[in-house]
Amino acid sequence: MTLYFVDGGDIPYVALSEYMPFLSGLFADLGKGDIAYEIVAAGEDDLYHFEVSRPDNGSMLFVFPERDQLMFSNYNTFTQTVGSKMMVSAKDMPEVDAMSPMEKADVLYAAVYGDDEDPATEEEAVAPEAGEGEAPTEDMPAEEAEMPAVPSLFTLKEGLYVNRAGDDITLNLADYLIDIVAVDGECCIPFQTMNDLLVIDDYMQYVFDGEKVIGGSYGCPVLDEMDSAPKYDMSEAFAMFNYDSPVKNIVLDLSNNGGGNADAAIFVISWFLGEADIALRDTFTGAQTNAMYLADVNLDGEFDEQDNVAEGYRLYCLTTNSSFSCGNLVPAACRSSGRVTLIGQPTGGGSCVVQPCTTAAGTLFQISGSKQISIIKNGSFYDTDQGVKPDFRLDKPESYYERPALVEYLHNLK
Repeated sequence: MTLYFVDGGDIPYVALSEYMPFLSGLFADLGKGDIAYEIVAAGEDDLYHFEVSRPDNGSMLFVFPERDQLMFSNYNTFTQTVGSKMMVSAKDMPEVDAMSPMEKADVLYAAVYGDDEDPATEEEAVAPEAGEGEAPTEDMPAEEAEMPAVPSLFTLKEGLYVNRAGDDITLNLADYLIDIVAVDGECCIPFQTMNDLLVIDDYMQYVFDGEKVIGGSYGCPVLDEMDSAPKYDMSEAFAMFNYDSPVKNIVLDLSNNGGGNADAAIFVISWFLGEADIALRDTFTGAQTNAMYLADVNLDGEFDEQDNVAEGYRLYCLTTNSSFSCGNLVPAACRSSGRVTLIGQPTGGGSCVVQPCTTAAGTLFQISGSKQISIIKNGSFYDTDQGVKPDFRLDKPESYYERPALVEYLHNLK
């Protein structure tokens, strides 16, 4: 991909004809499928523009160089995973049964070489057992070998989807002193502008350091660790609690939970309530998605009644104003269920997924993004920024951490 500089400036531009194939390759590497964007030029004078289309779902981007303007017919579907059921999704909200080539490579590597840090030599390599996938050979590269079947941690409850398309989006880049340049039948747009619009939702960041483009992912490996957790990692104590426990009350302590990974929140909600009702709203476009997740809580590879381990218990959740973001989402889900008693203080709110951004000069920063975790009441989406009020209030810090007194308090609640 070639970088261009306008009138001796230091802001790198990219040509649509080169950037869109780059984007398609990146999305393929991220497991979003084979997206073949098509580009045509149309119109004359002030209406001269470029049309970038996605034939698989009909979404389009219109680029008007003379106006320095971008128009999306459907921003949410323009970069959507091929075949996705989700109109609005966030990077760490699970796309069910989706596995990127990098994840597949990790699975294949483990199947062939085991869990050793360094690969075995060719003579030491041991093929996986039957049914676990086929080992690569000289005639079959690793990326083309059959991948071992790996149970998904999440599934979507059939028939329970709400997808509402958002509005058409028009961006006047001139308002931000950003120029679009058309020359010799080609259209060039600042590299960072394209990345912030089309790549950031996948938590990928690319910057130009004056000599080369540096790319990388934003975030942490929590999802990989969760998705790869084998069944035998479950502790004996947890297994005993699941199926043979004298416990009558379950207390989920989120009093100092500042948020984090949304997949972890979905897993906890499913463990606590049997299913996780998750609603997302895109504040940029107005699109809305609601889906019901089930989690393989006992990690046996099945989604069944055995995963509803909290059924029949009295459920409580401890909260404070430190319960923020995903630490606010879980109490909101508990409140909506009507099955959980909230104890403590109002949660600290926070409903938007973090969005990493990059300036034209390559400075990295993060903001509250447009993907807003919501709750649904009577068909309407409401954010959780105002926090969730408890059913019973605790004002003293020691009320949370003097466990015998807390247990006695819970026993006396009516």
